[in-house]
Amino acid sequence: MNLRERRKRTNSFGISTVWNAKKHKKATHIIEELKSFGFNKIELNVFLTEDNLIEIFENLDNLNIEVVSLHNFCPLPEKIPEGRTVHRAYEISSHDEDERKEAIRLTKRTIDWTKKFGAKYIVLHAGTIPTSYSPREMYEKYIDGKLDEFFFLRERIMEERKEKGKKYLE
Repeated sequence: MNLRERRKRTNSFGISTVWNAKKHKKATHIIEELKSFGFNKIELNVFLTEDNLIEIFENLDNLNIEVVSLHNFCPLPEKIPEGRTVHRAYEISSHDEDERKEAIRLTKRTIDWTKKFGAKYIVLHAGTIPTSYSPREMYEKYIDGKLDEFFFLRERIMEERKEKGKKYLE
């Protein structure tokens, strides 16, 4: 079945494998579970390994899905730097040239897989502006109902980002 035929047979809504990627060992089981909820438009997320992508690609016709997007970096990078999460492993906006080069290499790999799957989109986060406040701190203030403190902290973070962000836009 070609891509055009597969697109005609899918519904209008999709779902990301982020929802259940860690739950299954076999990539086809990830997809089958998502299909059991009525989804056949799929985003392949950062938790999928290259072996997972190969397995999905080799079974694409039998799975009867349309891969609509990949979430950068997909497949999962071989190495995550210490102190980083999979979502912020390497940033394209980094001032560190080696980190930026690695982010570009991994993004190109995502682009190659996107093309192979015939997907139209890549979800890409260019980077972050570091602040002295943690998102967790904001979250806790919000959950605890300390809305005055939450909004005060939010304003401080926005001001700090605005100032620190200038060097990222030069």
